[in-house]
Parts: sequence; C-alpha cells; structure tokens
Amino acid sequence: MKQKLTNAARDAARFGASQPTNDLTQTTPSSVLAIRDLVVNYLQTSKINDCGIGTAAATPTGGANPWQWSFTATCPGGNSVVLTVDRGHILASTVTTGGNPMSVIATNVTISYPYNWQFNRVIGLLVSGASYPASSQITVSSTLANET
Repeated sequence: MKQKLTNAARDAARFGASQPTNDLTQTTPSSVLAIRDLVVNYLQTSKINDCGIGTAAATPTGGANPWQWSFTATCPGGNSVVLTVDRGHILASTVTTGGNPMSVIATNVTISYPYNWQFNRVIGLLVSGASYPASSQITVSSTLANET
C-alpha cells in the first residue's frame, strides 16, 4: 500500500512540476485540480479506494504560502484521506551564489491515507487480551523542482 501511495505522490509531483504556475492566483487553480485527478486515477488503477477525493473541493491551506491546497474525503470506517498539493514549496539547493544556497520553487505532493490492519482480528487469538490498533495513517510525500 505504501509503495502504491508513494508512486502516486511521485507521479503527481512530477506532473505538477511540469505545469505552468500562471493559474495559481485563481480560487481553484486548474493545475492543482489536474494533480488531484492524476492521484485519483492512480489510486483507482491500483485498486485503492479513493474515498471520493476526486469530488472534494480544494481548500487553500498555505497561509503565507498561497500556492498550497488540500483535499479531504472520508473513507469507510470514518478515517480521512488527505491530499495536499504545494506548488510553491521552497527547496534549499546545494548550488550556491555568492556563498548563499539558491532557493528552488518546487511542487510537493503529500498523501495521508488510512490503513485498516487485518492483524487486529488475529492477535487476540494468538495472545489472550492483546490488541492492535485497528487503523493507522500512511503518509507519503514527494517533491520535484518546478520546470516553469
């Protein structure tokens, strides 16, 4: 599951980094929606429940960074999947100019997905009175420098 989510975030960051940034001043940038749609398609192709995130509204979450949005949807069991797209993520480069590291504007995609453990059902049979959390969040992130 984590590998599939990591691949989805990586593909989305790669795609986002290639998108123009001239739409980021819009209320709901089309480039951010396209990144969301790519993640949804990847999840569905990988047979992972997208929990309806494809219809979730973009919520600006950047504060000082106005190029950050998140999408949240509720999965079966009540836990949430959260997709965060940051088109203005600042990376400190190893390249310096005048002795100072250059900053690179990048796209960062983070996916937080609930994972329901099947082990919880078995552990009580193996060890009397033992329990295991029924679910936990798998969080993955990928960042790539913007090309435009």
